[in-house]
Amino acid sequence: MTDLRPGDLILTGAKSQGVISQAIKLGQRIRGFSKDERQWSHCYLVLDADGTMIEAAKKGVRITHTDHLHEGDWRHFSTGVNDADMKQIQTFCDAVLEAKWKYGFWTFAGLGIYCLTGGQLCIQKAGTAICSGLFCDALTRAGYVWERPPYAMMPADLHRHFISKTA
Repeated sequence: MTDLRPGDLILTGAKSQGVISQAIKLGQRIRGFSKDERQWSHCYLVLDADGTMIEAAKKGVRITHTDHLHEGDWRHFSTGVNDADMKQIQTFCDAVLEAKWKYGFWTFAGLGIYCLTGGQLCIQKAGTAICSGLFCDALTRAGYVWERPPYAMMPADLHRHFISKTA
């Protein structure tokens, strides 16, 4: 993978059809996202140009690498984060890793309720994260303002946001 910069977004899951992936895609469909937007079910925050990334997965928030991505099952978006902002993002990520944040199963369930009801209520358990929430929370350190609170964002939201920036 080339042209990676710290702070960039990697969306994955276009071919993934596990139970969690299917549930995310269904929730995004219920929320009215297009087929192109809702194909994504997971995301990563790029930490360095060598492909080190951070993610929130069922085993908790952890460091991973682009080597684990499946060919043809990811999309890269540049976020334009500068070096000074990346220091803030890295400090946040280090704190999350040190605190050993778990995967946000309650947040995931809360998003399910949100998707099914179309309501404005989202449930989140402190000290937990889902992939898109972790990414959005980190990028608030670079001045990003999201349509919804970070924990209520989904991979389709990120696709829509960054595709509109490149259009």
